[in-house]
Amino acid sequence: MKVIAICGSTRENGNTSVLLRTALEELRKADNETELIVLAGEAIAARNK
Repeated sequence: MKVIAICGSTRENGNTSVLLRTALEELRKADNETELIVLAGEAIAARNK
């Protein structure tokens, strides 16, 4: 199985990131493919319809 975690915190190495990395490591140990997407520092524009 592939598991994707998205960290939306503005702090790149904050608590949320640490917890997600820990969870993903355990999932990797159980033979899962994992990916962490970190949004800190990314420019995200609002879209109005």
